[in-house]
Amino acid sequence: MNENKLKTLVDIETGEMLENIVSYRTKEQQEIIDNEKRKKAFRDAQGSEKHPFYFAKMEKVKEADKMLSMKEMGYFLVMQTYISYDNILKMENDAKLPMTKKELMEVLKIKKPHTLNALLKKFAELQLVTEEKVELFGKQYKAFFINKEYCFRKDVNSRASVKKTARVFMDNLKELYAEDKIKPADIGFIYRIIPFVNYHHNLLTVNPYEMDAAKDQYLTVKDISEALDMEEKLVSKKVSGLYWGDMAVFARIKRGRETILKVNPLIIYRQEGYPPASLYAEFVIGKKK
Repeated sequence: MNENKLKTLVDIETGEMLENIVSYRTKEQQEIIDNEKRKKAFRDAQGSEKHPFYFAKMEKVKEADKMLSMKEMGYFLVMQTYISYDNILKMENDAKLPMTKKELMEVLKIKKPHTLNALLKKFAELQLVTEEKVELFGKQYKAFFINKEYCFRKDVNSRASVKKTARVFMDNLKELYAEDKIKPADIGFIYRIIPFVNYHHNLLTVNPYEMDAAKDQYLTVKDISEALDMEEKLVSKKVSGLYWGDMAVFARIKRGRETILKVNPLIIYRQEGYPPASLYAEFVIGKKK
């Protein structure tokens, strides 16, 4: 038998009588409950719903952008979609062995070995990627590791640890890159805009960490071109021409006289869990031939 009793509490700051209280949680108890909810959302998205993702550190994207060309940025982002929970590159989430150099060439759509070798050499010099030997099942294998300062997949214990991160849905980005018309530089452009993706609505804003949505300052194509030091025509081409299947990567939204930009949450998402259909319906454009 449930014997919940009504209680009367007193607010020690105001002296107000809070009557008919069935239960009361301390700040610490509420933090534990909130933390469990976040971890459940993480497990749901990673497991039962079959939507694997990883966290990209937004401020680190800016650092990579200073060191790499847009094409190289694209290669780096694609590689991140193959990380395991220990940041080893693997062909599948449940693969037992690390990705080989031949497999890496295939997933990056690189045809010549020397092109891949040059890329890996640069990434190693910049401490973005390392190649190390790992022991598995009694044997040693060469494995590629992505620097955890740039991305990670481990479960989270506090909101602060993911405050300045964006979720990248791995399978969706892989499918996008598998499109014949999609080039490494196209993926690199997507990587470059991650630092502008706002938590509330996936629109591109000046301050993506602004907690008060009423204060958001939205970015236009011109704003993005200036921020990324790109020609406005090229930015316009990217945001209007990137799609996979029947989904666009970007949406243009009229706001007064301006056109602001939104990124598809099925690719990049700031909030917890997997985005509901209502958040990405506007990106459906019909099958392209």
